Amino acid sequence: MQTPMIQNDNTESGVLLYSYTESGVLLYSYTESGVLLYFYTESGVLLYFYTESGVVLYFYTESGVLLYFYTESGVLLYFYTESSVLLYFCTESGVLLYFYTESGILLYFYTESGVLLYFYTESGVLLYFYTESGVLLYFYTESGVLLYFFTESGVLLYFYTESGVLLYFYSANMVFNVRATYWLAMVSFTHQDMGTNSLSAKNALATASPHFARHSFARAVQNSRRS
Repeated sequence: MQTPMIQNDNTESGVLLYSYTESGVLLYSYTESGVLLYFYTESGVLLYFYTESGVVLYFYTESGVLLYFYTESGVLLYFYTESSVLLYFCTESGVLLYFYTESGILLYFYTESGVLLYFYTESGVLLYFYTESGVLLYFYTESGVLLYFFTESGVLLYFYTESGVLLYFYSANMVFNVRATYWLAMVSFTHQDMGTNSLSAKNALATASPHFARHSFARAVQNSRRS
């Protein structure tokens, strides 16, 4: 059997404490420059280190891990268990956040150039991406899908549910295609309610023109109301 050892040194410069037993180890050191704490047992480990420049904290057990690191430049936080994970990283340039559980995932990333957000669960998915050049939004659930994409060149909107589909596309240099696309989207959206008299997408695409689209769409709306 090893003999337990305890050492305690106290001077004007600082303090040093060291303890060792069969159960674990304890180390504590203090000076004007910083603090160091180390504690170890069979169940886990604790490490703490502090100076004027930053802080480090590390904690480990069979259940999980915690890591914290801080300096003037940024912060790092990491937490792990069997059921979840958390990661957080922040600097002057940006932020990163990642969180995971058995229920879902959350991811967030931010910089001066843009933003990324991703959220996932069993019920649905959300994706958001933003930069100075444009925006992308995607949302999905069992009930439907929404897609939105925007840039300086144009806009794309797609919306789908069990009831129908809506597709909208706009560009400043494509006026004709905008009208035809908008009309086709409306015909597709109301196709189930208009019966056999409604135009199919193929016939509509073959005869698409601004004049034909306006009159055909008006007739489609009238037939839909009658039915």
